[in-house]
Amino acid sequence: MQHEKTIFDFGRAVGCSFNNWGRHLSRHREDGPIVVGDTMPNLELELYGEGTQPLHQYAGDIVVLNVWASWCEPCVREMPELMEFANANNAVTVVTVNMQTREFRASDAIDFINEQDLNLPVLLDEDGEFLEKVQPQNFPMTYILDENMEVHEVVTGEVHAEMLQEKVDKLK
Repeated sequence: MQHEKTIFDFGRAVGCSFNNWGRHLSRHREDGPIVVGDTMPNLELELYGEGTQPLHQYAGDIVVLNVWASWCEPCVREMPELMEFANANNAVTVVTVNMQTREFRASDAIDFINEQDLNLPVLLDEDGEFLEKVQPQNFPMTYILDENMEVHEVVTGEVHAEMLQEKVDKLK
């Protein structure tokens, strides 16, 4: 029993789930995190290597928006799948958001990008604004958005290319 408690406490300490933490933030919605039917807020985030960019610069495209942290094992495993999916789908934009405020060190995200040879756009949530407004509940979390940035699906946990294709095909 002691082992189970230790794992639970570790999960809370590193932020694997934000269910309780998110309650202390001011909310984009009155009733909680961004869900299906909501419009993704147009936040200004640092695009790695390119300066600050509005999230809605991707409006007009179907968007797969993936939220990750470098210490998250499922995030590490799914990155090659996200890149494979992006390379096979010119009609879909795949964008990632790193939760800088949930990293152990700010440099961890940059190290991850280099180690994974990540070729997808990476938005850096440096001050926690994305975390506050969108309130992702776990890592990884993936939002499927239509051309108007409306959320059509929220996937909690690891994704793979075939799964993403099925979800995006519903929007076409």
